[in-house]
Amino acid sequence: LVLVESDTAHPLLDLLGLGVAEAANVSAAASVQVSSRDEWAQAARRLERQGKDEQVRAIRDTFLQAKTAPWAPWCETMMRELLPRALDRSQPSGEPLDAEFEKLNK
Repeated sequence: LVLVESDTAHPLLDLLGLGVAEAANVSAAASVQVSSRDEWAQAARRLERQGKDEQVRAIRDTFLQAKTAPWAPWCETMMRELLPRALDRSQPSGEPLDAEFEKLNK
């Protein structure tokens, strides 16, 4: 059993009768390989090619933390539609523009 605790002088460890193990004993257990973000991305791409979408989604959500934005990214077409209304001095209020923007994002 390997217990990982940054505070080795914690009183609970003394109450449980646990002490700090020798480095030689811990080294075998501590040789756990840590995967990098790139390795997880490669695994996700490999699983995606195999059609394992559920695993891909789990890797991206858990390890890569890649989430789709809850809004539509701006594009040139959207900017061409919204810019004239945003710069229209006869409409100083932003409410009509906000309504148009919300309509485009749905």
